[in-house]
Amino acid sequence: MGANYWEKNYHSIAVDGRWILIGLLGGSTLKEFNLMKLMAKRIQLTGTLLTPRSDQYKADLTRDFYENTIHYFEKKVLTPVIDQVFSIEDVAKAHQHMEANKNIGKIILKVH
Repeated sequence: MGANYWEKNYHSIAVDGRWILIGLLGGSTLKEFNLMKLMAKRIQLTGTLLTPRSDQYKADLTRDFYENTIHYFEKKVLTPVIDQVFSIEDVAKAHQHMEANKNIGKIILKVH
């Protein structure tokens, strides 16, 4: 989620935790952060962007994610956080909602 969520993510990660950043929708610049805090918790930080990756890579990643997590969603161990559902006719409204950073969770477009 990027810079906007840095402190919240830092406080939620366990000692010896792995922190994986995929994209920087929330911004890429931190005003001030002491890197010693990461080291004190022995956090492993990995960052990547999907934009430059091939369509095949993204398809494989999506398939692997689905295959490794679907049973957690089916058993309600994991539940997605849904912010709002928009009809497909309101796609512009949904996009404005997202661009304004008003969502907490996923924005769903319903196709009738």
